[in-house]
Order: sequence, then C-alpha cells, then structure tokens
Amino acid sequence: MWDLSRYKRDDSSLDHFSHPHPLTLIEIPEAVSRYSEGIAPCSGCKNHIWNSCYGCTSCSFFLDHACVNLPKEIERPGHEHPLTLVLLADPYGGSHSCGLCGQEERNRGFVYHCSSGCDFHLDIVCAFTPRRDLDYCQEHKFVKLKNSLSIKSFGFKCNACGTEDDVTPWLCTGCQLMVHDKCRSLPRSVRIRQHHHWINHVYAFACSQLPQGGNCTCGVCRSQLEADYGGYACPDPNYSFFCHVHCARDYICGSSQEYATADALELAEDNDNEDKVISSLHQTQEVQHFSHEHPLVLVDEEVIGKNDLTCCDLCFLPIITPPFYSCRVKDCVFRLDMTCARLVEKIKSELHPHPLIFGTEPQMPGITGAFRCDFCHRYSHGFSYGCEDCLLDVDVRCIKLRLGSCIHEGHDHPLFYKVGLSSPGDPGRCSACGCGSTGAFMRSRELRLLRCTPCDFNLDFVCATLPLKVKNHRYDPHPLYLTYRSYEGGKDTPPPYEFYCLICAEERDPKHWFYYCAECDFDAHPECLLGKNPHLQLESTYRHYEHPHKLTLVELAEDYHPDCHVCGSSCANLCLECTDVDCNFVIHWYRCNNLG
Repeated sequence: MWDLSRYKRDDSSLDHFSHPHPLTLIEIPEAVSRYSEGIAPCSGCKNHIWNSCYGCTSCSFFLDHACVNLPKEIERPGHEHPLTLVLLADPYGGSHSCGLCGQEERNRGFVYHCSSGCDFHLDIVCAFTPRRDLDYCQEHKFVKLKNSLSIKSFGFKCNACGTEDDVTPWLCTGCQLMVHDKCRSLPRSVRIRQHHHWINHVYAFACSQLPQGGNCTCGVCRSQLEADYGGYACPDPNYSFFCHVHCARDYICGSSQEYATADALELAEDNDNEDKVISSLHQTQEVQHFSHEHPLVLVDEEVIGKNDLTCCDLCFLPIITPPFYSCRVKDCVFRLDMTCARLVEKIKSELHPHPLIFGTEPQMPGITGAFRCDFCHRYSHGFSYGCEDCLLDVDVRCIKLRLGSCIHEGHDHPLFYKVGLSSPGDPGRCSACGCGSTGAFMRSRELRLLRCTPCDFNLDFVCATLPLKVKNHRYDPHPLYLTYRSYEGGKDTPPPYEFYCLICAEERDPKHWFYYCAECDFDAHPECLLGKNPHLQLESTYRHYEHPHKLTLVELAEDYHPDCHVCGSSCANLCLECTDVDCNFVIHWYRCNNLG
C-alpha cells in the first residue's frame, strides 16, 4: 500500500473515466522526488511517479500528468477502427499482446483497445511512438491536450520543427504527431534564399530522400539535423538539401500550402538566364554583353605584356591569365573576365529579397560612378547592382559570390550567408582579418558574413572577395598569392617567433590571411598591398560649383587631416583637393561634394 496522504493536496480535482472517485492533485516535495526511487507507480503506465500527480489516496490509485492527458480515442494507421483508451485491471486474464511490438508485459494499466470485435490492442508506448512513414496522413487532425501541467512534468519535442518545449502541444489523433500550436499551420513548401528550388516540409527526414542512417546537415546553419523530426527538404533527388524549420523562417521569400514536386520545380530566373549565357560563351568567340556597347571577342592566349597589369572593367579585379573578353573596337579598352561575362542583367540573389538590377543609379550623391557597397562597405568606381525600392548598392565582386553554398579556398567547408552577428557579446569577427564592427576596409556595425557554424568560422565580404593572386605589383616582381595561415599551432599555443608585414613593418597575426611570395620570402597585409581603397580611381578629376579649378580625388596620409572648406571639419582617408599647386582648397569627397 502506498501512503501519499501525508503530502500536500490541492483543492483542485478531476473526474477520470478510469476510476470511480474524484482524483485530487497531490504535490510531492522536490527533495523526496529527487532522492527517492519514485513515490508510487502510476496506475496507468506503471512508471514511478516523480513529481505531482492526481490520485485517490483511499484506493491507492494514482495517475501521472502524462496519463491524465492521454486522449480517450485515437486512430492508428494499419487499423481501420478507432482505438479507445481502457484500463486493464487484470492484464493476465487474457491475451493482451500489443499489436505493434507483440509484448504482453507492457499491457498493465492503460491500453488502446478496439471495441469493434477485432481484439486489437496497443500499449501506450507504441501508440505514441512517432512513425517514420508519416506521409500517409495527408490531413492531420490535431487536438489540444487539456492539462498543461503534464507538459511541465515531462516536456515534449515538436515533431514538426524538432525543438523541445514545455508549452501545451497539439496531438494528431491519426498519426500521434505532437506539435506546437504555431507548427500546425506550417507552409507545406517554401522558397528560401539559400536554395534555388521550392523545399517541402517533412515530419521526418527519413521520409524524404535521405538514406536510412545517413547524416543530415542543415543547409543553412550547417548543424546536425535529427532525422526523426521535421524540417524542410528539397524534393529533387539530385539535390540533397535539408534545413531546420527556424532556419527556413529566417530566410523565407515565398510560401505555399501545396507541396512542390520534383518534376515541377521552379528555378530562379537568374539561374536559367545564366545557364543560357554560359552555354553561349562555350559556343562562340564573340558576344554582345549587356555591360558594354561594343561586341567582345574571346582572348584565349597570352597578350598581356610581362610588365603590364590589367583589370576586369566590371569588377576591377586583376586578370592574371586568359581566357577573357576584350572589346573588338580598336580604340576602346574594355576587358571582361570570364566570371563577369557570365553575369546577367537582373539577378535574384540570397543577398536581398528583391531582384538586383545592373546599372541602377548609385545611391551615393555627388561623384558620378562612385558608390559604397552595402555588403563589403568599400567605396568603388564602376558598375554595381542595385534595388531602387530599398536604396541598396552591391558591387560586382560581392554579386559574384555564390552564397547558397559559397566555396572558398581558405576554408574546407561551404560557407553560408548570415546577417547581424555583431553584438557586445558576439562581435562576429572575421576569421581572416580579425575585424569586427570596425577596422580595415571600413567595416560596418551591421555585419554581413559568410559563416561555417560547425567550425565557428566567419568571413566578411572584403576578405571573401580578395584576389587570390596579385601580379606585377610594385613591391615584388613575382606574383603574390593569398595565403591563409603562417602558423598551424592551436589557439593556446604561441607561435615560435613574430611575424611582420614587410610593407608597413608592423607585426601581423600569423593566423590571419596575408599575401606571400615564396621566391622572395615577402609577406604583407592585404590592405598594405592593395591599398585602403583599391577599387576607387584615384586622381580622377571633377568640378565643384563654387570653385574655379578642377578637383582631384586623393588618398590622405594617416597623419594628414586638412580642414574641409565647406563644413570646416577635418578630412580623413579620402578628399577632393584642388589641382592648382597654389590653391589649398580641400573638401570631403562624399559629404560636401555637390559637383557641378
């Protein structure tokens, strides 16, 4: 006999079909429940009760919160009749083996019984084991569990999204799924920026094309997925793409209550167009590119002089080796590297929910053709993509990154686009340069990073778009290669000696990226080698409506800060100064440059 009468009883009570007397809520002290081996067995499941329960102390009949909340009737796949919850007072009075696992010893107390003469039983463990073949239940019938106290005693993991919670769940009476209220109405298919197909919601990844026992990694955050719980999966068997529900929510750009099928997938418009462009590049030696007014011809042999340095006129990155495209008009110098030649005029990118259009008027006023990229935060001349509705500018170098699964030589795993990691507790520093919200190349406080979550590796857009090779630079006659580490020791192991940049003569972190020439043993910071503003056309000339002479764009020395003649504050980094040597007129190049 189990005596629970000494424990505190609440005034609340309930009537339960399994017992003739009212059941009172009994509070069991934490110290007792923690250090004893259970107070009494639950009359429904025969498990020991560790927390509060409902009971009739005079009859020694007790039910834990889970059993109190069991639905009175369920439907189970594989059986045509409803199953009713009953209490078997004498489990050995007949054959009551479970119709799913075949065991008899678990049928002591509550079982689900078919009252239609089938003599079919399910023990409560098997009745609420989520099935791996959940696709049979096309229209789930969810009912809300009535007593929220039961969830606080054992909690639950949502079958739809895979997250644990202690709120009151909803139960599908057909397949026994247990889900959050908000997960009952998840869209059946969504479009997210990280994948070019519609992806479908599944209640278990084993129900999609994932092989049994196979590893399942989220295509957004790169952390492990649990195959027995829900998420989103690509229906195309050629693409093994899966992601968490919460990751899909963060990047959703379209949703539907219809499932997408493998033979009716909608590809992003820019991917179709790009495929056509790539196909045409392989078929002809001459193209008409949207970025230039004249035809471009393919250059597939070395025509650049040994001491020459040429750049792509679209992205301003150096062209090291052929092939590339060049303008066929004799007096027109326009060159296009192969990756820029594959770009299309209108792009749907993971960077932004709206289409980005080539040649949109830059949002930075003043100097024609100059703008600041909203992703790498560098100033540039030349071409950009933009969104007129959102006043957004993106330089071509950032557009060229494949953000759905960016592969970079500097890291072993794919990198995925993340926004807004910068905070006092999480500065979101770039692993390649160590910069957070401020630093080299004018970082912004709103960080946009490429990230590998399992490795805690971040890459900002400046470092992601650094040229892999710099040729014929004034500091070294040989090519300089982007190098990713000088020292392979662990985080707590100091390097055996100090490392220095041979341009600025300052110490550099051996675990940060740098440029290196093996023949000369020459190494340098990327900013020192390329300059603070490598994509601006310095020495360009302009006219100011209040000044008679031409102004030129110059980069200021770190210790030189002249006062602006328009606003009176000091200038730093860049300014417009008068080309007349006898005139000291200086203004801010982007703030006070209302050019006429």
